[in-house]
Amino acid sequence: MTLKSKQTKITDIYTVFTYRYIFDEKNDIVNLHSDVYDLQHFPERLMSSYNAEWQKYNRKAANKRNLDLSAQQAKILVSKLTDSQQEELSEFLQVIEKTAAINASSNIKVIKTEFKSYIESLLKL
Repeated sequence: MTLKSKQTKITDIYTVFTYRYIFDEKNDIVNLHSDVYDLQHFPERLMSSYNAEWQKYNRKAANKRNLDLSAQQAKILVSKLTDSQQEELSEFLQVIEKTAAINASSNIKVIKTEFKSYIESLLKL
């Protein structure tokens, strides 16, 4: 598939994450596994920072591979994953789905704990 001059921005968080998972490198500075599991404690990160970070990562990786980012291309790439990778991706997507539901709910509020306040204060330094 040829690279378009301007990449279409994928806004579907599931497709964005799927690409991020597919493009993940073993010794990358960011540990994708820990990012996903951190969502259980910091669900707001999904849309506030991870989404933009993953999209940027995906654009760079797609440019290196001369790929067009599309939902259809993601399906093709997923079909090439091993069974264990597909299972892991499915587990991660379940976490993403639960986190997205939490963020979209008007009945659920993120509780600001002492630990969370401490972490946020460190990030402001």
